[in-house]
Amino acid sequence: MLILYDNDFSTCAQKVRLLLNEKQLEWETVWLDLRAGDQHDPEYLTLNPNGVVPTIVDEGKPIIESTLILQYLEEKFLTNPSFYPSGASDRYGIRLLQNRIDTALHADIAVLSISVAFRHELIARKGDLVADHIEKIPNPVMQGIWRGAIEEGLRSRPFVNSLRNWRDAVQQLENHLQIGGWLVGDKYSIADMSYVPYIVRLDHLGLLQYLVDDCPGVVKWISSIQQRPAYAAAFTNVIDKQKIEFLQQCARNEAVAIETALASL
Repeated sequence: MLILYDNDFSTCAQKVRLLLNEKQLEWETVWLDLRAGDQHDPEYLTLNPNGVVPTIVDEGKPIIESTLILQYLEEKFLTNPSFYPSGASDRYGIRLLQNRIDTALHADIAVLSISVAFRHELIARKGDLVADHIEKIPNPVMQGIWRGAIEEGLRSRPFVNSLRNWRDAVQQLENHLQIGGWLVGDKYSIADMSYVPYIVRLDHLGLLQYLVDDCPGVVKWISSIQQRPAYAAAFTNVIDKQKIEFLQQCARNEAVAIETALASL
């Protein structure tokens, strides 16, 4: 049986849970508390040297990186409903959209999440615990993102840049959706699953409402996905509601700073 090293609030883990549920696969879950630093445990690092979730272990072999996990599951479990098109052009379209997440948008959502909400959790801790949390992050780029977002918050240039990048990305999604109703081709695919967690996160951060004024396709798209049974199984029934409420409260507290940042775009 597949083993999934998971966290309820990780965007990368959410997209993998979504596909697992859509394909109705069976798996065993190992929950990692990211705030407690479970992802930095030496035993876990032997599975995933990057110290992030998710990781899937299949027949003793660890599979890492959420984009690659989605492709792995599609290629291995072909007898289940497929969410990966057969045509080369559509497959290229999916990889292109996923590449934008992997090379830029994932880091951008981290900047937004830390700046609006997560920084407040860490600031409430003692300084040495904050430094220890950052130093244990294996990726130096992510170390810099955490450090800068904690120190500067929403008034930083990286926050504004990341907000601009996601504004442009949402508009790009709208352009895709105007063509066929789904991000690639005429069927629900792993391209859609790859973006759902980020759109949901933008909503929890109080940012999505500002980005979809002229994007009715995105609003309809996310609503239709949220009505699928797999969404409830991967998101609604799993995510700690207190975490969502915390993000939403932080967004309300930062409303003026958010509007100021948006006005500067």
